[in-house]
Amino acid sequence: MLGALAGAVVVLAPAAHVAAGTGVMSQTIAAPSDATDYRFGFAVAVSSDGTIALIGAPGSNPPTAEAGKAYVFTRQNGGPWTEQAELTPSPSTANDFFGGAVALSRDGRTAIVGASGTYISAATPGSAFIFTQNAGVWTQRAHLTGDTSGDFFGFSVALDWGGSTAAVGAPSDNTDEGAAYLFADPAGTWTQQAKLTDPGRTPMPPTPGDNFGFSLGLGLTSSGQEVLIGADQGGTAGNSAVGQGFADTYLHSAGVWGPTPLQQLTASDAAPGDAFGNSVAITGNGHQAVIGAEGKNGFAGAAYTFGAPKNMFAQKQELTGSDSSSGDLFGYNVTLDDNADIAEISAPFADGFNGNVYRFAGKIGGWSQVLEQSGAGTPGDYGIGLALNHNGSVELVGADGEDTSASDGAVYAYEFS
Repeated sequence: MLGALAGAVVVLAPAAHVAAGTGVMSQTIAAPSDATDYRFGFAVAVSSDGTIALIGAPGSNPPTAEAGKAYVFTRQNGGPWTEQAELTPSPSTANDFFGGAVALSRDGRTAIVGASGTYISAATPGSAFIFTQNAGVWTQRAHLTGDTSGDFFGFSVALDWGGSTAAVGAPSDNTDEGAAYLFADPAGTWTQQAKLTDPGRTPMPPTPGDNFGFSLGLGLTSSGQEVLIGADQGGTAGNSAVGQGFADTYLHSAGVWGPTPLQQLTASDAAPGDAFGNSVAITGNGHQAVIGAEGKNGFAGAAYTFGAPKNMFAQKQELTGSDSSSGDLFGYNVTLDDNADIAEISAPFADGFNGNVYRFAGKIGGWSQVLEQSGAGTPGDYGIGLALNHNGSVELVGADGEDTSASDGAVYAYEFS
């Protein structure tokens, strides 16, 4: 109900003015009754107009016989969010981790859901599934796969504004060097356009543990489509971060992606263990980006903003939370609105896994923190899922551990004026 703040607290940052408006939690979207222990809210996406939400519930912690699920919620005329559809994959196997990554097209009528599998099911190839909506009915349109088992294909996913180009990350490809795949739907059939493999962090060659494809973002520039691919250098077999991390941009021009990066982005103060590139976000015009570095300063975390008025990015600012401390993982998730006026950055392990989300406003290079949102006071991983609509007026925050008894999860919906 509008104005109800049970389950989350909105706190003004010290000495900050709320230039981006005041946020009100409009609704707690509870896990559906058939999503018990499914970690509902692990990943979230929202349409441009803020009326369609896609929420992942991948399960698999503890291991289950289920593949995972994703749910579509809609709202009309500022009313409550209601469930429209439950999405499940075909084919599927236990521990697919379906719902571990999600993305929506700008109009919310095309969805992609990743099913990367887990270390328990590493022998099973990862997948990503395309769904489309017509007259309120969602239908699976494509089943996308990579080259090899155990590559965690589907760990990250992205869609362009029109919903006709998809990017899928496979960060464990080739002994955790990583890769990213591009697919297109020019005539109703999704086909692979390219596989972009780990270029290595300059001047080093591709290295096991780079985890290229750990995060993804898609934009459209005057020169063609652009994909931003993060590589957190988190090491092999799921070990903690051991490298500085990097991110690369690739252009699609004259019908071809890459095959070499247009540019490699790194932090100006990069240090081993930063995990720069664990999360990325890019505006639809490809001119602004935010990149998370959750490992910075003992996993207190940081995020970096970049601007690219002529398709070549330059670092503009380093961001941290006003009260960040070791182990918070600030930068775990990053997102920004279409004009790069608003950014949201999460720290889901803050305050004993309760979690925080920080809102920044301004312009690239001059952002300041204007708001801090906090979890319910129980270990809920508040901020593990994060999404903004086109102008930052609608925000979704996933908390996959938020429940009084188990990891059912919840999603908090906010409105900003």
